[in-house]
Amino acid sequence: MPLRRALRRRLGASLLALATLPGPILLAPTGAGAAVPTYGVDERAQAVASPALVFLEVTYKGVIRDKASGRPLEAGTKVVSRRCSGFVVNPDGQVLTTGVCVQPSHDVVRLMTFYSVGRARVDKGQLTEGQLNGFVDGLMKTADFTGEQPGTQPEATLRGQLNVATAGQTGKPAIGGTVVAAQKPDDGNLALVKLDQGGLPAVEINRDAGLGRGSTAVILGFDTKDVDGDHGTYTVQAKLVDVITLEKVDYLKVSEDVGPYSHGGMAVDNNGRVVAMLDADPGVPERPNRKLVGTDVLADFLGKNNVRNELGDADRAYRRGLDAYFAGRYSTAIREFDATPSNLLANVYRRNASDRYAVEGDAVENSADWLGYGLSAAGGALLILLITLGWRYLSWRRRPGAAPAPFAGDPYAPVSGGGPFPMSGPPAPWPTSGGGTPMTSGPPSPYEGTGWGPHSGPPAGTDHPAPHEQRHPDTEPDRPGHF
Repeated sequence: MPLRRALRRRLGASLLALATLPGPILLAPTGAGAAVPTYGVDERAQAVASPALVFLEVTYKGVIRDKASGRPLEAGTKVVSRRCSGFVVNPDGQVLTTGVCVQPSHDVVRLMTFYSVGRARVDKGQLTEGQLNGFVDGLMKTADFTGEQPGTQPEATLRGQLNVATAGQTGKPAIGGTVVAAQKPDDGNLALVKLDQGGLPAVEINRDAGLGRGSTAVILGFDTKDVDGDHGTYTVQAKLVDVITLEKVDYLKVSEDVGPYSHGGMAVDNNGRVVAMLDADPGVPERPNRKLVGTDVLADFLGKNNVRNELGDADRAYRRGLDAYFAGRYSTAIREFDATPSNLLANVYRRNASDRYAVEGDAVENSADWLGYGLSAAGGALLILLITLGWRYLSWRRRPGAAPAPFAGDPYAPVSGGGPFPMSGPPAPWPTSGGGTPMTSGPPSPYEGTGWGPHSGPPAGTDHPAPHEQRHPDTEPDRPGHF
């Protein structure tokens, strides 16, 4: 075959490849992109933060005695418990919570103990509901709650549980802990607890939150719907709420709460970072947990106790996994979740990612691969085209007796005329199909819920807890061992 004919065929093949490649490059992502799921930002915030939420339970064991004589008023020992929420601020097991929960005053411990005794008598028919408060007032004047020996303090034991907790749990998965530091309610009401286990999921504190009137946040805390709280199951409750009052620079108030055991829980932003701690609202008789302790106060308290707020490698892998999961890159999500085996929620999301990958594939990753392959092929075709044109030019220059090429004096002018080439504007931007924020039809609607799931979307609203469940530990308790 003559050389020039062969070169023409090569040139035609190169141009055909370059012209036809953009078709599959642009069309391939279109169908796959439909598999990318749509999620509310509040679900991701809950997914990031909730593994670091801790159910805290302090158990007091002692003897009820007459103050004057020291003789026991009840046979045997009495056990009462105090329960609340907290959150892990570094993987070593450092937990922030409220001081009134894990280190209340002795009078508070006595009060909840005497209410426990009074309610037991109401259940037996020995007292009426109308007589309960008077019975407790009488014991507060004449009785004490001590250790095994008169004049000693009751024995206190602190334990924490993650994810789903059971009241009264003494063995695994409960984790023992100690109170490192605690403030009185008037001094700030913060406490630092050290759990006896490392490698725990942690959460970040966002000191630049800028939370104020009109802001929204997701609040998280433990609560139970069981009537018998002493043997109940406690789970993470979440709700999207509004900031409705700016009382002080560092103290805010929100529109709702998630139950009486949520004090010490957290309010988080859309990225799952802590913007406040939940505490009791002193301006309401039922003292719901709607008051927010600001991040500057939390950070200062940690600094005074030489505790750093930081994430571990597993925490960062978990967040990368969530980023990939919510973007539809399920194979990447699975790899990242595999690096966080101790995180129960990571295991849940990993199973969801595996299920979605089996059905939908990797929508974003596949489209990104097609784009890379297409650009690589286009680059190769362009290189062949340049080589071919160069070879044609050299072959033409070697032809004997060739006339000189026509010359145009006007810059960028074609040889057949004196005007410049027409310009139609810059090329259209290259469409992409992945790596950005998933498209949604609008911002997520605020919702009220008491639970959530990574596969089913935001939870349905539930009834507000009954009034007797809204009492705070500093007021009259509503069940044995609870205030």
